[in-house]
Amino acid sequence: MLRQEMKTINVTDEELRRLRCIGSGGFGTVFADNANECTIKKYHDFIKSDCHVSIPNPCLRMRKKKFKRLNKRDNMIKYTDVFVELVYQGFKFVGVKKKLYCGETLDKLGSMPLTIKKDMMSKLIRNAQELTKNKIYTLDFKANNVILTTHGEIKIIDLDDVLTKVTLLPNFYYKKKSLKKLKDTIIYYFYNNQFYFSSEVARKITSGPENNQDLQKKMSYNELQELVNSIKMERNIIILEYQDISKIDLSLLKSYMTDNELFLVLAFNGNALFRNEKAISLIEKLNDAGIDVYDIFRYDDDSYESDIESYINAHESTSVHIYDDKFKVLKRK
Repeated sequence: MLRQEMKTINVTDEELRRLRCIGSGGFGTVFADNANECTIKKYHDFIKSDCHVSIPNPCLRMRKKKFKRLNKRDNMIKYTDVFVELVYQGFKFVGVKKKLYCGETLDKLGSMPLTIKKDMMSKLIRNAQELTKNKIYTLDFKANNVILTTHGEIKIIDLDDVLTKVTLLPNFYYKKKSLKKLKDTIIYYFYNNQFYFSSEVARKITSGPENNQDLQKKMSYNELQELVNSIKMERNIIILEYQDISKIDLSLLKSYMTDNELFLVLAFNGNALFRNEKAISLIEKLNDAGIDVYDIFRYDDDSYESDIESYINAHESTSVHIYDDKFKVLKRK
């Protein structure tokens, strides 16, 4: 049915019905073909305009020049897959075929540790900068257009629609507009996303109006990266080694954290196998028990105490609770 080597394919409604529908957005419905590790996005015939009036979908206007530019630049781009194939039904252009990613969009991930969030945003900035360098400008950055794959990669999706511009020459206007949308996504991700923080916590982690003003002033990829690197949130914390989680009654841990207004930090041995997939699985287990993971950090066996001390000092915590077969509390000035 779907031949991976073809640059254009022809599908029927019956063939699409055999595929798994994985979502529908403003421009089209996406079907997954797991056998060929690809997706087919079939564009809607009509979309809602800003005035909530149905208009013909602009994605259905053939943009062969754009797709040819994307495919030509695919080999130049390391972190984002921009290759697309055109999908027809009979002689009618109806959509595109692209690579399938296994993972979740940012808005569906749930609570994630600060270290992982900062790593994901750094990768997003890197990927966006690479696209801009290759004159591909994404004007639709948002949490549900960014995927964290099961391999820990960050992927930008929906580059086929009309909100992504592909030019022959650098375009300052598109770059500025793309950067603004990227900044908005980062602000939302760290400060306003209720999937990551309760409204109470969100208020606490914004130290003042000047914080968001500084965020809004950032106008380059390097400045955005510096901002992400600088983010730290001062909290009273409880530090647990990840291998101790299985020994603890999670309901008692949750009560203890609530009573003492603590944020959970997971520590793991630098020599241990602790890949993103394993970390996320453990975090999801804790989330299911109603416990959010604030951060994770790595220590070495030979410098366990000094590594923990360095982490505590870096976050300026005033109260630290450490579990080592019992809860030990360190009070700090």
